[in-house]
Amino acid sequence: MTQLNSFFYVSDNTGVKKIFSIQNITRNSFLVNTTDIILGIIKEISFKSSFKYSEIVYGFVVRLKKTQNIQNRYNYIFNENAVILIDKNFNPLGTRIFGLFPENLKNNNYLKLNSLVLNII
Repeated sequence: MTQLNSFFYVSDNTGVKKIFSIQNITRNSFLVNTTDIILGIIKEISFKSSFKYSEIVYGFVVRLKKTQNIQNRYNYIFNENAVILIDKNFNPLGTRIFGLFPENLKNNNYLKLNSLVLNII
């Protein structure tokens, strides 16, 4: 779990590099877990991006730095907190998703996100 007001790297090809989380949409808490949807502000963009600096976006949390125990078999530790940018209807804004995607996220009802994933662990 990670607290709000922390930075998340964006792991898709929308052109946004980093966002700053301000609110947890899924549950009314200041803690953020995987499969949560957060509201964030864009803090860093690439050169050719259709987004603007300090624009408000929605993000689906994919990876966290915190150690996660999945089905009491494996412990996952990632190097960075990562999100995928989505719209209000839970459709991804990018066309590709980079990086690793944990297996427990595949079992949820986010079928459009699962179809874009390349690496599942």
